[in-house]
Amino acid sequence: VLDHRGGGSDHRGGGSDHGGAGTRRGDGGFSWIQGEDYLHGPSLLLGAQGMVTGLGNVRIDDYVTMYRASQEADWETVKEMQRRINRLYGIIRALGGRTIPAIKAAISAQGRCRPYMRNPSMTASAADLEAVAKVLASLES
Repeated sequence: VLDHRGGGSDHRGGGSDHGGAGTRRGDGGFSWIQGEDYLHGPSLLLGAQGMVTGLGNVRIDDYVTMYRASQEADWETVKEMQRRINRLYGIIRALGGRTIPAIKAAISAQGRCRPYMRNPSMTASAADLEAVAKVLASLES
């Protein structure tokens, strides 16, 4: 049983979803779960033991490489993967901070799903799909 729990989430639509939950364990230690893609590398550099990502649904390899590098104390690779993830975040910026439609559009562009969402307001438009495709193409060059 956890003695103390705390959590917070910021989903105001400003282009970044900061969220996390903290617990104090019975052994006196502290655990924190955060899912901000911009902070994964810095968190690993500070001793985090893992990460939670939504953006990783688009390109998980950079996250896996970053995690494995952190396990080997290869901090330069952690930083390089964080830079790559920051560039990938461009899909979200391209859609004005609309995270879920951006991720859906990106995996749709990869042929892994259709771009439609149950909530029509979350479905990426043709212009959205094009904007995300341009960002993905720029990552390959």
